[in-house]
Amino acid sequence: MNEKEEIEAEFRELLKEVAAEEQQELKSVIEGGELGLKMSEDLESEYTNLLRQSGLNVEQLELQESKDAEATEKWIAEVTPALVMGDEQQLVLQQLAEEREMSLDQSLAGEDMELLAPVGYTISKSDTMAMDWVPNNTTWNASAWARGGGWGCIGGRAGRRVCVDWWYSFRPKWTKWYNAVSRVYYNGYYIVKANDKWYNCKYARADVDILMNAHQYNWKGWSKWNVLHVAGSNISVHRRFDAVRRTNYPVLLRRRDRAWIRVRTCLDVYAKGRGSYAELNFNTGSNQIRAPWLYVG
Repeated sequence: MNEKEEIEAEFRELLKEVAAEEQQELKSVIEGGELGLKMSEDLESEYTNLLRQSGLNVEQLELQESKDAEATEKWIAEVTPALVMGDEQQLVLQQLAEEREMSLDQSLAGEDMELLAPVGYTISKSDTMAMDWVPNNTTWNASAWARGGGWGCIGGRAGRRVCVDWWYSFRPKWTKWYNAVSRVYYNGYYIVKANDKWYNCKYARADVDILMNAHQYNWKGWSKWNVLHVAGSNISVHRRFDAVRRTNYPVLLRRRDRAWIRVRTCLDVYAKGRGSYAELNFNTGSNQIRAPWLYVG
């Protein structure tokens, strides 16, 4: 068995373990109501009756809710085209990002530093509870959106999480503490909309996180960084997110035995109440997320 075959065989064994854990975690989160659409007609009817018993004109409120939801859909359709980036814009931003990061690259250069390309990446999605492997690729195109329903006070919660893990592998030359330095490039946009009123419970949120973990004999533990957080009950924002985020992960490794490092980024969106909406888009046009290499030393 050559080194390439050895890496692939070991990776597949690790993937079995990771995929099983991922599915169990997603199942727990979904059952807890954090992901997926949770809408109970009985609870919604109960809340509607409470509003009616308090003397409110519920039919008029529901009509206003419908108008607000329609206005939100129209607003999303209007603002989205300006957020989509063309190929020329993507090329310019990519060149600027590489130039900006050049000084960081030089500071990491040295005899003890290794530059690793990913073996491939895996994708996990909360709606399918599956973990798919894409070999020899550094670029990920993905999006996630959530649209709330109902009054939002009891039910009507919607959420989705999509994650990618880039896998890097190497054999340490010495037994020591290593510092793994990742850089993740983001080119995309976000839309977050919610119009909360005194009689409902509207809310929307969009988060982007980076996580890192390492494996040699066992998993060493996750470190997490939030790189984008946009949320509110009364919010109406739509902006591009073009950025490079650098993270450092210290880990103690033993010489000669193969080690694995995972760099993960997750798109997490949540919305509750009709007309509430959250979207993270790194897929349309030239939008993308990249993790081309990892420094270890």
